[in-house]
Amino acid sequence: MSDMPTPSLVIEEQDASDARFRAVILDRARFADVSLVEADMRNVTLAGARIHNANLSDVVMENVRLEALHIDNANLTNATITNANLSGMTINGILVTDMLEKWEAE
Repeated sequence: MSDMPTPSLVIEEQDASDARFRAVILDRARFADVSLVEADMRNVTLAGARIHNANLSDVVMENVRLEALHIDNANLTNATITNANLSGMTINGILVTDMLEKWEAE
């Protein structure tokens, strides 16, 4: 028998386009085969979330906290990062601040 609690709400194979959620707690919710095209999320906490096989093309993120973020096997073609605190951020094990410092010196 599973130690997982019985879900209080199960929605399967439904079109919930244009649904609105406000002040809702979805801790430990599980989403599979879900479309969130043009979803508008404000004041959202995704701390500890696990996102696998996601298409985040054309996503805009503003005022986000990405501390201790781990990205693996990502396609960052044409990605743009501006006005970001890059302290401790690495790409392939190299500090980004060191790369930028070296590039700016050239």
